[in-house]
Amino acid sequence: MNLYSCGRKLISLACACVVLVGCATNQAGSGSSAGRAAAATSSKDSGHLIVNRIANFGTDLDLLLSVDGAALARVTEGQNYDGYLPPGRHVLSAIAEPNGTGQSPSKMIVTIQKGATYSYTARWKGETLVLVRN
Repeated sequence: MNLYSCGRKLISLACACVVLVGCATNQAGSGSSAGRAAAATSSKDSGHLIVNRIANFGTDLDLLLSVDGAALARVTEGQNYDGYLPPGRHVLSAIAEPNGTGQSPSKMIVTIQKGATYSYTARWKGETLVLVRN
């Protein structure tokens, strides 16, 4: 193996590491706001979204939130989601994990307006997870 080939492999490996570190950093966050793939970057140009997890949601269940098919947050026991979305029409989805019964996510259309606050509570209606507007 010559030096050129070895150097090229090292540069490729370094680039792959930079990409992986960037992906891991982008998903890191504190508790309920982790994974803001669909979240807006500026709160002043966005709508405020709050999703509360009802107290009796389940001790061994996480609430997974997504917007427009992109993961938004994993809300664990004692936490809520509090973040921002860009204005426009979005599909907000929620599902409990682990999903032992194979239920489909609860979905709703939310039309976000700049400066407005949208508050929901994730709760159970029988054995079905629903998002209820507060």
